[in-house]
Amino acid sequence: MSAVLNEVAAALRRKSLFALRTHVQPDGDALGSLLALGAALEQMGKSVVYCAESSERLSFLPGYEKVGRVSDSGSVESAPVEVVIYLDCATQDRSLEGKETSTRNKERNTRALVINIDHHVSNEGFGDIQWIDTGASSVGEMLWLLFQELGIVIDETIAANLYVSIINDTGQFAFSNTTQRTHEVAGALISHEIGVSNLHKKVFYEKSREQTKLLGRALANLSFLDEGEVAVMYLSRDDFDAVGIDDDCEGFIAQAMNIRGVQTAVFVKEKDPQMCKVSFRSRRIDVNRVAAQFGGGGHVRASGCTLKMPLAQALPLLREVLEKAEGDG
Repeated sequence: MSAVLNEVAAALRRKSLFALRTHVQPDGDALGSLLALGAALEQMGKSVVYCAESSERLSFLPGYEKVGRVSDSGSVESAPVEVVIYLDCATQDRSLEGKETSTRNKERNTRALVINIDHHVSNEGFGDIQWIDTGASSVGEMLWLLFQELGIVIDETIAANLYVSIINDTGQFAFSNTTQRTHEVAGALISHEIGVSNLHKKVFYEKSREQTKLLGRALANLSFLDEGEVAVMYLSRDDFDAVGIDDDCEGFIAQAMNIRGVQTAVFVKEKDPQMCKVSFRSRRIDVNRVAAQFGGGGHVRASGCTLKMPLAQALPLLREVLEKAEGDG
């Protein structure tokens, strides 16, 4: 075990009240790892504040009922929190309350220890203890190692949440971040009665009628560059309004990456007339470097950013940047 893992384990043994945080619009790794760590801490007799946004799509996760906004759970400021743990969060700005509140928390809780547990290559390296493993497929895989060190009993709740963390960030073990260790951890988790086939269905295949209609509009907006090797997909506010949902696009970019010949894909969501959310995926270029040009980041093969500009301006800019990156790559 690494020295920093031992340091994290020692802090968890020593302290009593924890606040767990992850990024906004949490995915399976974010919520799965948060719920798994919370369950492990409670098994150790600790008190836990679950600070995360809700996600109807992931509401099937065991222990999900504990998740709520900070104001619903008791804020970090008002509680005698000893440790704040950020999970799958490359920057404090991406946590639930954002940079302003995070700064205020540090000012009001000067004795609170901040632990940063992540696997993003773009992690800013914040916190008193930084456990960043860019070779890990997911935070869920990292937590498995931590739980072994702590002697945590892996029950169905912990196993299901860790498994969802791993399959979410490995694309069901299809992405290049999948390693032998990933399979070994997943195999150990499958030994528990967690309903593996149902978890895969819930995470990847089960969609609402509205989300299916939205996907249809995204596919209708699909275009290609570089002789079909770059796919560009987008959704405008008109698309969201026509379907009647605000944002339910998890997995859409995978549809573009699954097209034969596509090596790189970008998916753009128009959040408002002056802001777009962008996701990048690639088998060939370092999209973390592409996203970093716009203040974003993530992984070498999967990253994202926010563009404060209209969709009509963002699309040609992204096409230009991707064509250059492909040419340089």
